[in-house]
Amino acid sequence: MNRAFFRPMPALALVLVLLPGLAASADAPSTAGTRWEVTTSMNGMGMSLPSQVSQVCATGDRKDRPAPPESKNSSCTSTLLSQTATAAKYAIKCTGKQPMEGTGEMVYGPGHYKGTFNLNAGQGQMTMTFEGNSKGPCTGSEANSPARTDAIKSQVAAQQNQYQSAMGQSCKIEAEGAANPYGFMDTFNSGAPRCADPALKQTYCAHFQGYTPFVAQRDSEAAMARSGAAAGTPMTTPFSDSLKLCGLKADAVQTKLCSGAEGDNAFEFLVKECPAQVKTIAARECAGRSYTTVSARYRGICSSYATANAAGQQSGTQPDQPANLKDKAKSALKGLFGR
Repeated sequence: MNRAFFRPMPALALVLVLLPGLAASADAPSTAGTRWEVTTSMNGMGMSLPSQVSQVCATGDRKDRPAPPESKNSSCTSTLLSQTATAAKYAIKCTGKQPMEGTGEMVYGPGHYKGTFNLNAGQGQMTMTFEGNSKGPCTGSEANSPARTDAIKSQVAAQQNQYQSAMGQSCKIEAEGAANPYGFMDTFNSGAPRCADPALKQTYCAHFQGYTPFVAQRDSEAAMARSGAAAGTPMTTPFSDSLKLCGLKADAVQTKLCSGAEGDNAFEFLVKECPAQVKTIAARECAGRSYTTVSARYRGICSSYATANAAGQQSGTQPDQPANLKDKAKSALKGLFGR
């Protein structure tokens, strides 16, 4: 089975796992500490999320050297690897549905620090950076003030907006690539497709009717069927599902593509998929001409057509003698080009 259809969304998963931890780390015990304003950003795997700012009350022996932002995900842990007077190195590891691991370093100065974590999520690399600036004393009780509550609500709303923005970017890429339809379908009857924008669905359906996606999905579905994929198993029939999603008939799309392939110079598609059009082109552009007098644009089609004819003539007679096929191909070329 082609596992490409089951790709997770690693960048979005990392956002959900790591960034919400910044708000959580603001709820410190009610003891004297230092309030830090922390700016965090994340990018990698073709995505870059806007920076966000949070307030952290660091207390105890961490008030002047805050640790990395904590995560609400209980499967994620950070481990101190080494430290000096001005720097500390950490390892981070998460298990569960979105396993990842990485290392990072924090560099401290008077009233300021910077940190960078490089994370491997299996499907690619992500980089998380954060920078903190001291804003004065705190007790931790500030987290319960109306202003702080509003700030947290604003931060959560910003994170949700970032998530939706990242999801929109991902859906746009999927629509234009048209590798499979499952972002635009409620495959598991969850209530709504992941990519619910009707305009993106239209974009997907338009790109699906292109030469490469149409053939790739059809061939992929055939390959999964040959591999023994059970009938009715979700995401194993991308071609049929795309036709259903877009309200299309395979023969109609094939006819449309074949009729436009010559004008689009899609000769590889023509040769493989459109025998009637190739026959017409061969009669018009190849017959009675020498190879050198055939238009350079059509030489590939003429040679392919002649060779295919030779193979057809060879079929059923002496299949174990390729030399005969080679001779027949030469003969076919001579007959086709007239010399």
